[in-house]
Amino acid sequence: MPADPYYGEICIYPYPFAPEYWALCEGQLLSVSQHTALFSLLGTAFGGNGVSTFGLPDLRGRFVLGEGTGPGLSTNYLGQMGGREEIILSTHNLPSHSHTIAAECSAELGATQDVGTTATPGPNCVLAQEEDTTGGVHPVNLYADAAQENTALGGVGITATAACHPTGSDRSTDIRNPYMALKYCIAIIGTYPQRN
Repeated sequence: MPADPYYGEICIYPYPFAPEYWALCEGQLLSVSQHTALFSLLGTAFGGNGVSTFGLPDLRGRFVLGEGTGPGLSTNYLGQMGGREEIILSTHNLPSHSHTIAAECSAELGATQDVGTTATPGPNCVLAQEEDTTGGVHPVNLYADAAQENTALGGVGITATAACHPTGSDRSTDIRNPYMALKYCIAIIGTYPQRN
């Protein structure tokens, strides 16, 4: 502990009480009339009505952050409190992405083995006709080279709609840095600091 601390100086101690002339930083209200020097430095930045009471910083369970702003950082004001210990992530927290679905699709296509009688494509017609220069129509049969259970067809596409099943849970996620809890104390008696 410094031999002669400044009013309002904050130190960290590894024991569960505040030393003499110090107070724990637990947001308690002090009397303005009993601590005029400290009130003139802190004002109501940490609570109180500014007439009869003023507050001390409440650093229980909190990290200290430098007041002001830095390049690319948000502005933080003296006495401002913020942050949280844990959050629940949602789809709004995820970057835009997509999923690949592996699936096997099958289809059954109808076929007929009737004798063809027309050369013009159309619904429900069997194409298998040879052309005769005499104007007659001679039906013919089409045969495969060898008997096959399945025959590959070209130009056939299958469109399928699939959905990924949701996964995960709504449990909160701890976002605190690794920590060790110690006591923050503030000097309520000491030397009045002069401005630089």
